[in-house]
Amino acid sequence: MSIPIATTLNQTLSLDEALKVLKAMIRSDLQFDPDLVATIDDLFRAQPDETVTQELLQGLIDVQRLLFLHLSPRQAIPASLKAVRWARRLGDKALLARALRHRGAIAANIYDLSTDVEATLEALKLALEIRDSDCVGACYLNLGICMRQTGRFQAAMKCTEASINWYEMEGYSENLAHAMNAMVDQHMKSGNWREALEACRDAQRILDNIQPNTELSAINSAICACILMNQVAVHLHLNEFDAARDTVARLALVAEPAPSERVAAYLRFARAVYAGFDGDTDEAVLELKKFRDLPEMRDEALQYLTTIYERRGETEKALEVTRELLEGMRAARREITATDLADLSVLSTSEDDDVIRNLVSRAASFEQVVERIVDKFRAKLAYLFELAVSAELQEEGVEYVGEHIYRVGRLCSALAGEAGCGEEMCWLAEIAGRAHDVGKTSVPALIILKTETLTDGEKELLNSHAEDGAALIAQLAEPRLVQVVAAVRHHHERWDGLGYPSKLKGEDTPLLARIVAICDSFDAITHGRAFRSARSVSAGLAEIERCAGSLYDPRLAGLFVNLVRRLRREHGDLDEYLGEFGRRTRWAKSHPELMRLLAEHQVSL
Repeated sequence: MSIPIATTLNQTLSLDEALKVLKAMIRSDLQFDPDLVATIDDLFRAQPDETVTQELLQGLIDVQRLLFLHLSPRQAIPASLKAVRWARRLGDKALLARALRHRGAIAANIYDLSTDVEATLEALKLALEIRDSDCVGACYLNLGICMRQTGRFQAAMKCTEASINWYEMEGYSENLAHAMNAMVDQHMKSGNWREALEACRDAQRILDNIQPNTELSAINSAICACILMNQVAVHLHLNEFDAARDTVARLALVAEPAPSERVAAYLRFARAVYAGFDGDTDEAVLELKKFRDLPEMRDEALQYLTTIYERRGETEKALEVTRELLEGMRAARREITATDLADLSVLSTSEDDDVIRNLVSRAASFEQVVERIVDKFRAKLAYLFELAVSAELQEEGVEYVGEHIYRVGRLCSALAGEAGCGEEMCWLAEIAGRAHDVGKTSVPALIILKTETLTDGEKELLNSHAEDGAALIAQLAEPRLVQVVAAVRHHHERWDGLGYPSKLKGEDTPLLARIVAICDSFDAITHGRAFRSARSVSAGLAEIERCAGSLYDPRLAGLFVNLVRRLRREHGDLDEYLGEFGRRTRWAKSHPELMRLLAEHQVSL
């Protein structure tokens, strides 16, 4: 093949040249080029139906195979539809069966399972009629993959066995290796790891017998890579980490010439699974999440994600992924019913219902654990907020005592939203706002209430409340509060770097800390303290504007001023709105009564 890509992109290809280019790409003699394949696809589909030939139809099928190999199944849909129409026009049952089989495979890779089953079953009937063993095997193989997507593993096993039997009639072929690899997956689903390992080796031997000591075609490279990917997982489950690492290295050699995006995806998946067992689990999680849109690997990716989250004690995330896996299988079963499978000789069994039941049971177990975790977390937050209120109650005589932390918390959540933060970050911002002064429980009330200038030692002790509060929250040992710990520690940093405790400057200060700094300052300015009287909201906003760029993040300061003005327009009484949650607490209800009783007792004395 001597048609370089650079040349073909700059000139009009003839139909014969286009066919040769496709064959060369499939053989890996020519590098895959998506633009060139798209051009050829357009060229073929532009041909009038009455001029269709077997060669043109095969060309459209080759376009689909290449796009499938390079993870572009949606782009192959037009070609798959026209290939079926052309095959019907030609009246060639063998070509029609082949076109329908590829139409089904393309549909399966975009989650269109009903189209997959419809096209594949029609292809299967035609192939059985004309005794096309290769096509029958391919249809059963595709149906087995489809059955796995619905959680019908026993039915998938029977389809895979049927596929192997039909392929064996043709002797060794890459399709037989592909079917053997599907059997590997079936053994893995059943937890039969030794059988899975042996099936991997059988599949690899078949490929070796096809092309001994020669470079693999793009299609055979993909099959080989898939076999090795599964073998990595099998070794890991058998605790054979050295063998798994060596297999990843072999897979990298197969992927090194970059024969297809599919091979590259298999390598990424294998590396992610290896990292999940024996490496950087954060990296593994990030990579596995990318496979949610690849149907044939989606369920496996979700299962490994569940395992990683469970091992890391992140039960809420494990529950979320399990629900996603369960809903995916349920949706697939709604799309493919028993009626759709009535003509298929390999039917689902009652054992397949256990797949759904087991997922439901596992989700329920996670839910129980999550409920216990949530209860503990809520108890810790309640304890934290009580400490924060206790710290505030030291400032006796302050109007709306006990509401300051709730006003600041609500302002922080609103400002985080104005800054473009998501729901989780806004929630953390509210917690940080409520907990920002919890460290003052370790500062004597005499210092907090002192109206005279503080000594250097007293200032140092007062300033220590930021780090003391952060240390107290850190002792709760809640990973979800990591950013809150940082916010409490650094909420007295300044934009110009002259704050404490770390003299952080600009955006080096965590975002939540910068948010708390503004909201806390504003509320303190607009409400009285033992050492100063309250100022108006307008004066408070003017102070925030004046100190933007020195004390405060200038962008956040601007957002804050606009936020407060809008809240005043919408709610009128700002304190009434911001302190709403604080007035519901038992502290808010009991403290005034306590102050009254103490005052009466003092008078009686």
